[in-house]
Amino acid sequence: MSQLMQLQIENERTFLTYKYKKVQDIDDVILQLLNEADIEGFAESHMNKAKSTVNYDVTGYRKWSEFSSDELTPEVMASAMENLYHLLAYLEDSFIDIEYVLLDKEYIYVNPGNGKLVILVVPCQAVVDEEYTLTDCVRQMFEQFTYGEGACAKQLKSCLQQEIHALETLKELADLLRAYDAEPEEPGETVSDEPAVPEETVILEAIEEEADQIKTESANIAADAEYMRSQLWEDMRHELEKELREQIREETRRELETELRESIRAELEEEQAQAETSDEKMPYLIRKKTGEIISLNKQTFIIGKLDTCCDYVIRGNRAISRLHAVIKYKEDTDVYFIVDCNSTNHIYLNGRQIEAEQPETLEDGMHIHLALEEFVFQLK
Repeated sequence: MSQLMQLQIENERTFLTYKYKKVQDIDDVILQLLNEADIEGFAESHMNKAKSTVNYDVTGYRKWSEFSSDELTPEVMASAMENLYHLLAYLEDSFIDIEYVLLDKEYIYVNPGNGKLVILVVPCQAVVDEEYTLTDCVRQMFEQFTYGEGACAKQLKSCLQQEIHALETLKELADLLRAYDAEPEEPGETVSDEPAVPEETVILEAIEEEADQIKTESANIAADAEYMRSQLWEDMRHELEKELREQIREETRRELETELRESIRAELEEEQAQAETSDEKMPYLIRKKTGEIISLNKQTFIIGKLDTCCDYVIRGNRAISRLHAVIKYKEDTDVYFIVDCNSTNHIYLNGRQIEAEQPETLEDGMHIHLALEEFVFQLK
């Protein structure tokens, strides 16, 4: 397991620093959510995009790995298990993957002020790839714990030997640890002042003791069976819940994708319809000599041989004036008309000469002669 974090001390404050390769690797929304939630137990983080680092403030906290066996009493362990349960449950409820948590005793801290755990959440795929597990983390936390003897100790060891698939197991561990104080101590040997009892009485007492032991063992077997059944139930529930969560996420993703596709399709169809409508309304001229189609895409369209101001230039024809004709569109009446700009060789509509500077209405299919150049006016 690689060394993900670097310890740094700045201005008398202690930080654990994680360095990422690119800003897309870090889910800064999760960091912001945990900082703003202001919940005790999540180390406060500060993202420095200039240095590509995330700094976690652990000032004043104490590493779990520094605790001795004398300090790790059943009550301390029970409190730690409950703290860990509540922190991880909050992440699950917030749809934050607990695989982002550095589940290792080297990164588990304790706040001496209140005795509660402090954990680090690093929302990055590199942390997931480290494959930290809750089972390994809990076992590490119990490494310095003194189990002692008794039924609670045996049950606790048995529980820790199994894989942890559900957060509820942490609460069960806490309950077992708190049961230590309630468990009666085994009595020691004492010297009796009572007179010796007959041999028959001793035999009867031995039989009764054996019967009691059998009852106790039977009760323990029943309790173990019930515990195993409960564990199996929790494991199945956890797997089913995980499966359903993934199913809901996938269904939601498909629904959103469908909505987005339909929205984009509608926008594109609307744009296409607008473009087609625009094209349909745009009239044009057909130049008979060349077959060229000339779109009248402006409200004032000038035809002549002067490059600097004409929208359509006719070259190589001396009969064309520099500014020969203007075709205008009147929007309020939706009418196109043509004006002769005092041209030398005049303008003819369907063979009829029009007067200079007098607008003449254009109709679909009209033949326009600019001197010897012939055009056909078309409305789409």
